[in-house]
Amino acid sequence: MLRKLIPAGAILALLSGPALPQSLNLIPDTKRHLTAEEQQQERDAESRYRETINGIPDKKTSKDPWGNVRSAPAAKQPASAAKQPQR
Repeated sequence: MLRKLIPAGAILALLSGPALPQSLNLIPDTKRHLTAEEQQQERDAESRYRETINGIPDKKTSKDPWGNVRSAPAAKQPASAAKQPQR
């Protein structure tokens, strides 16, 4: 029984090894805290960005995706030409 238990434990240890680095945070949080002035500058930059984005008009979408492929529509025939009998 011990012959089967030791290799099984070793296999489990080897297979669970790659899961360990997923939970460890080896890189410390290097983000520094901003001063009140820097926070205000970021808020101002963000508000200017949003104003710029809101100032851009929305692009009007074409309802006919094949419109640039087709040729121009044919001119309509006058009503008198349409009533003439064909020979």
